Amino acid sequence: MPDIDEPHADQPDADDPDADDLALARWQLATLIGRLRCVEAERDAAVRDRDRTHDLVRRLRRSRSYRIGRLLTDLARDPCPQRALDRRPGSARRLRRRAPAPASARRSSSPRGSRPASMSRSGCPAPRRTR
Repeated sequence: MPDIDEPHADQPDADDPDADDLALARWQLATLIGRLRCVEAERDAAVRDRDRTHDLVRRLRRSRSYRIGRLLTDLARDPCPQRALDRRPGSARRLRRRAPAPASARRSSSPRGSRPASMSRSGCPAPRRTR
């Protein structure tokens, strides 16, 4: 039968200050690991939420209703944009695909001053000049 007063090799001595420090260090390490796991879980949830939001925004911007609303808003802000062709994707490609017009067709049959002075070349009202 083993002696009860004899300390076992796997149990630290209760009176040893190093054993108390080691137990405290283990407890602190376990606490830090738990906190780290919680922070990682929160980060993963935030990343999933961010990705889901990006997907929703991407689907919204591709929707027809969003594009129509965006176009109407742009027209309300500037009813006659100077660079309308620059805003429409693919418009420059469509223009480049056309064959160049012959020189005789490029000349206008009407004289230069045929359009009203208040109209620009694009057909939009010309900007008013202030003095």
